[in-house]
Amino acid sequence: MTVPGKPRRLQLDFVRGIAILMVMAGHFRLPHTGTPLDWFEDLAERFGGQGVNLFFVLSGFLVGGLLLKEYQDTGKIEPGRFLLRRMFKIWPGYYFLILVHAVTRHHPLSTFFWQNVLNLQNYLGSSLKQTWTLAIEEHFYIVLAFLLAYVASRKWPARRILTLSVTICFLAFLSRTITAALGNYEGASQWTQNRIDSLLFGVILALLYSMMPAVYSRMSARVVPLVAAIVVGALCVVFDDHPVLYFGPGLVAIYIAAGAFLLLVNEHSGRLTEWWLYRSISWVGIYSYALYLWHSSVLGLGEKIIARYPAGIAWPLSLSVQFFGALAIAFVATHVIEWPFLKWRESIPGLRDSRPLGSPQIKALL
Repeated sequence: MTVPGKPRRLQLDFVRGIAILMVMAGHFRLPHTGTPLDWFEDLAERFGGQGVNLFFVLSGFLVGGLLLKEYQDTGKIEPGRFLLRRMFKIWPGYYFLILVHAVTRHHPLSTFFWQNVLNLQNYLGSSLKQTWTLAIEEHFYIVLAFLLAYVASRKWPARRILTLSVTICFLAFLSRTITAALGNYEGASQWTQNRIDSLLFGVILALLYSMMPAVYSRMSARVVPLVAAIVVGALCVVFDDHPVLYFGPGLVAIYIAAGAFLLLVNEHSGRLTEWWLYRSISWVGIYSYALYLWHSSVLGLGEKIIARYPAGIAWPLSLSVQFFGALAIAFVATHVIEWPFLKWRESIPGLRDSRPLGSPQIKALL
């Protein structure tokens, strides 16, 4: 399969695939059957939202890696060029989604249109529920690009960048904890200043990978500590009854677990990459962005099936219809909208990626 852009790494597509499967599982409509299948539904609802944290860490890792590589290769960062390239990647599919909803009037315009057009839906609210995370990422890309451009202009060493990143993570943790303590749980969850630490943790991992490889190697070398971090994060999801603890140290443990999972997959997949299931999940990961945008459009089909059929039949049928329906829409949207715009981007002289990719390790990563 020819995918526009840099060569893809199977392991990172696997992480994307796991993240989007978690998100979709948490949103899909499934009936109560009175059987152990209900345990799966409860598990999906509890852990599904954590796919967002995995996406945040992975996004920070990849975007941070792009910017830090530019700093290493050229000694500077061009934030305008970087942001234009991201616009070609993110905006076509996103604004087409808004256009479709505006034309079909599935939601009243007042509940989503300007909020989403201005990318302020995480503050103003939106009936397009899943898009709040995209607003956070857009805000983060802008801040990170200009912040690292300043860092590059001052020729900061890696350790100074690391100190700045950790400091900002701590400030975001304080802001989120205070917001939750004041009883504003939605703000703690969705306001950009309260969630950028998970994205920035991904940037920290990219910084270690590209500029402090000895530290990265020590951190990722052993499986047991990575698995332990994942277990701690999972326990924080299971025992999330106290909102302030969950939004405070709990979310920190959860995004650290997401980072540990990223390192575990990236460095220790081994022969697992040859398994059909691993490759199938990685293939789903290629379409993760379109799946994230469009999977909510098939939830109504699941509800209709649940209303029409007995629970024992409706459970597998509704799950199959929602999953394969979302996958079909995402496949079309990716090939018709996302990839043509990426190909167009690479045809524009000022935006095409004509720079050397650097070491084979970096080339495989990006």
